Amino acid sequence: MVRHEETRLRFRGLGRSPTRTGKALENEDEGLAMQEVQKIVWALSRTRNIAGKEALKSGSRKNQVAKNARCRKMGETLVKFKVYGPNGRFAELEALVDTGATFTKIPKSTASKLGLQAKYATDVELGDKRIIRRELALGEVEIEDVRRPVLIAIGGDDERPIIGYTTLELLGFKINPITGKLEKTFAIEY
Repeated sequence: MVRHEETRLRFRGLGRSPTRTGKALENEDEGLAMQEVQKIVWALSRTRNIAGKEALKSGSRKNQVAKNARCRKMGETLVKFKVYGPNGRFAELEALVDTGATFTKIPKSTASKLGLQAKYATDVELGDKRIIRRELALGEVEIEDVRRPVLIAIGGDDERPIIGYTTLELLGFKINPITGKLEKTFAIEY
């Protein structure tokens, strides 16, 4: 068994005893670090909730949150976007921005109304580790006046629309992890 030398450290104002073994000190420091992280997360979520309430009171929600994006829960970004079919028709939807998803997904009924027809199919892994086959159609997506052709996954009518990371990259957006808002970014060419 490894014996830890006693380390004498004086901690001012932290309520620790002045003498601790090295191992006890490590465990205590990890616990304090975790408490600090929890405080920061709580403060950020609290700030976001207060800012949202103030914006609703003043009626200027758009000034507090990016043009089309809004935050619901911590780590969750919703965005309004348009999907265009080959016939020029479009549908405006609200979707969860999911940086863990490859493709943008819309309900099958919306795809049918727009005339989007599946030309491709691929296997996708779901959050619960199941692998399913998805049909893909080529359409155009527009977010904040930026419109580009993308592959769109056709989901069930009961599935929530999502914006995947390939659409974000093709349209030149990223999510700011602190604010949860969409931000413009540059394409990368190395």
